[in-house]
Amino acid sequence: MGYTIEFRKQALKMYHSGRAVHAISEELKVSRTTLHNWIEKSKLGILTANKTGPKGPRKYDEEAVLEFIKENPKAKLSDIGQKFDLQKSTTSLALKRMGIKRRAHYEFIQDK
Repeated sequence: MGYTIEFRKQALKMYHSGRAVHAISEELKVSRTTLHNWIEKSKLGILTANKTGPKGPRKYDEEAVLEFIKENPKAKLSDIGQKFDLQKSTTSLALKRMGIKRRAHYEFIQDK
């Protein structure tokens, strides 16, 4: 779950006013580990909101991947990954996210 900067600052303000981490955690419904991470990051001056996507913006173009698969229906995951500079596991997850399944003999089909 992503939290806004304002929400994080509110939690930090509560912490700096002397409230215990476990009390803030219960009130705001945020894990204590998350609060401790925010506290440490604020000490370093790097309190930021979450990036878009799980780990930032995706570095591949879904339409380009689909076009490549249409042109190369028997391409292996490693071929697709190499073309778009992706790890094999990332390629597999990307295809799953796009509704593309692999048939036997490495042919790809798209769910309708």
